[in-house]
Amino acid sequence: MITVTDLHKSYNGLQVLKGVNFNVSKGDIYGFIGRNGAGKSTTLNILTGLISQTSGSIKINNRQIGYLPESPMFYDYMTAYEYLKFIGTLKRSPNIVNRIEELLELVGLTHARKKRIKTYSRGMRQRLGLAGVLFHDPELLLLDEPSSALDPQGRKDILDILLTLKTQGKTIFFSTHILDDVERVCNKIAILDEGIIKLESTVKELVTQYEDPIYKITTAAPTDISLLKEIKQVVDVKKENDEYILYLNQHSNEILKELTALPITITSFNQKKSTLEDIFIRMVQS
Repeated sequence: MITVTDLHKSYNGLQVLKGVNFNVSKGDIYGFIGRNGAGKSTTLNILTGLISQTSGSIKINNRQIGYLPESPMFYDYMTAYEYLKFIGTLKRSPNIVNRIEELLELVGLTHARKKRIKTYSRGMRQRLGLAGVLFHDPELLLLDEPSSALDPQGRKDILDILLTLKTQGKTIFFSTHILDDVERVCNKIAILDEGIIKLESTVKELVTQYEDPIYKITTAAPTDISLLKEIKQVVDVKKENDEYILYLNQHSNEILKELTALPITITSFNQKKSTLEDIFIRMVQS
């Protein structure tokens, strides 16, 4: 559905994208993950044609595309019904009234169809924006941070809609820095950091590839990471806030004994399974 090859983008000599490559297949919910400033929105703006790349190629095997920016704009004096009727008229869609009712039900705004958009919460505005994008029934959706800055209920609403759209055969590419959202709905992800793809994988493959045990410890004072790497089972160590994350190549009942033998004071010790957040931290700090 989407093939991006060696994509570069520079602004006034500053490289934002540095040879980005990824593939989105039909039916994917593809999570494009990265910290703020990693280049996610720049990539989306190139995919939608809003800006051009410096070099590289993009192939999209579908002309029916729907794009939702992070903060969609509306005529706030309109109601949801009026806004969707306006969209349908612009697109010269047949059966406008029926389509409006379908979309209002899909995004859960039937009850608010006659309320002015200016009274809507941010979550309601995101859902209405998604309804507008869906009016012409595109097969491919490009969404920029669709659940960013929403409360937990608003995020759940958006994610539930994405899962429903997947069952309808839609392909969805969305950028985000909210890793919980990605774990819930995506079947494939890419991690973008400083304009470079650090990892592209299916979620299933990630579970297998990064199933090594993880231990999180805190210490009474800052610790030399090289000291922790001396433990033979430890293959990598990352520091996150006050915690040290130890990546092991195998489960070991001896790890605590080896840690307590070091000249450091451990104040907490927890074993956990790898999450997407752990993998993300490992990739962007490598």
